[in-house]
Amino acid sequence: HTGSFFNEQELKKIKRRAAEILEKQSLFEEEICLFGEIKLFQRIETIVLRQAPHLIAQGRHAVLADWLGLLPEERVSANPYLLYWKSLALLTTDPLQSGTLCARAYALFTQQADLFGRVLSWSLAVNIPFMVRNSFADLDQWIAEGDQLATVLPNDSVPDLAASLASGMLMALLQ
Repeated sequence: HTGSFFNEQELKKIKRRAAEILEKQSLFEEEICLFGEIKLFQRIETIVLRQAPHLIAQGRHAVLADWLGLLPEERVSANPYLLYWKSLALLTTDPLQSGTLCARAYALFTQQADLFGRVLSWSLAVNIPFMVRNSFADLDQWIAEGDQLATVLPNDSVPDLAASLASGMLMALLQ
């Protein structure tokens, strides 16, 4: 039992060093577990934000949701990108909660004047009603938000951003 050989502070240092070694080997799942054990939340956030797109692309929504579950709720609620990724992670299992989180992320992105984040969360928000299939009530509000976003999106913006806005608007208008 390691507790009898090392005091709590030494054990925490060993786990942190082990997690850093795991990171160099791209063993993120093992790394994040160790950071969770020693409650290094900033490191967990960094890994989540860096790895979330890859996890979603691989269909590993549950893994992302588990990783986000290692963070205190107040940390997730204060960071619109973490809210966005949590919303996306829950999309297939709890689309109603996903919609709530996405709306909160959008509101925070708006408060922080983060145009990229606004378009990202808006694009997700207009697709959620298609998952739920019984609630298009909020779609009018999201269409109005999309119209407003289109007026502030610079002509030289990232092509993916403009495409995301255009495809989201098309899907919303087709309903």
